[in-house]
Amino acid sequence: MRINPKATAVLVAVGALFGANYVLVKLAIGTVGVIDLTLGRSVIAAVAIYGYCRVRQIKPLAAPLRQVITLGVLSASLPYTLLSLATQLTNAGTGAIINATGPSFTLLIAGVLGIERFSRRASVGLALSWLGVALVSLQRAARVDLHFVLGVLLGLVGTASFAASGIYAKRHFSREASYRTALSQQIVAAVSLAPLALFIRPHASPSALVIGDVLVLGLAGTALAYVLFFWLVSSAGAVSASYVSYLVPVFGVGWGWLALGEQVRALSLVGMFVVLAGLWMLLGAGAGAGAASAQPESLVEPAN
Repeated sequence: MRINPKATAVLVAVGALFGANYVLVKLAIGTVGVIDLTLGRSVIAAVAIYGYCRVRQIKPLAAPLRQVITLGVLSASLPYTLLSLATQLTNAGTGAIINATGPSFTLLIAGVLGIERFSRRASVGLALSWLGVALVSLQRAARVDLHFVLGVLLGLVGTASFAASGIYAKRHFSREASYRTALSQQIVAAVSLAPLALFIRPHASPSALVIGDVLVLGLAGTALAYVLFFWLVSSAGAVSASYVSYLVPVFGVGWGWLALGEQVRALSLVGMFVVLAGLWMLLGAGAGAGAASAQPESLVEPAN
């Protein structure tokens, strides 16, 4: 077996973008609030993706409206809101670390549905990645109070929702253009959150810096990131695409150090190395024998 270079490069790019999102959210959420921040990033992403679809003349989705709405709620409305709240109640690094539970939720859901079974090597890789996440979490431990616990719980629910959306997208949207899938996701998020924005107003008028943060969050962290993510789902499968969650803490802590001055101690570096080692084992393991035929190959391909 050998790693598919293109899919792996996309995986790393998505991890970097998603990791940066937690810093951008932390910088802007105190001013604009959870609802307006989520709505703003969705509208910006929708406009950007729609413009690209028009220029490239990408055909509209063929999926039924109920499936489009379900995917939008699972992959955008719920996780955007809950993970933003989690970041606000904890911190950017903790929010990124919570995201690393995504593959476990994906494996659990895929196992319950009987669409995935992994090899022993993949199981070891999964355990190594969890160990790495735990090591990173130890050095970032904050004072544990009710707000912190609530933030973690909300983040876990949001991550589980996102994990379920990957499997749902694979089942119902694998033959759709990734740009159109991402566009529908953002439109559903914007429409579902707009009524709430009428009643929940921002805490203050955003500065030019905050507006810039939201623009970057919408264009790069949302539009580009989700187009790439849905390409991974359709090309490599929901479980393999979910491995991006193990890269998010690495990039989240790194971006936090660069943008917010958050400390990165030796224990974090060791944890990041262990996370990457576990991810390497997962990438080299492939889908387990007996996976359902509807599930495509993982991020590896047979050697010629």
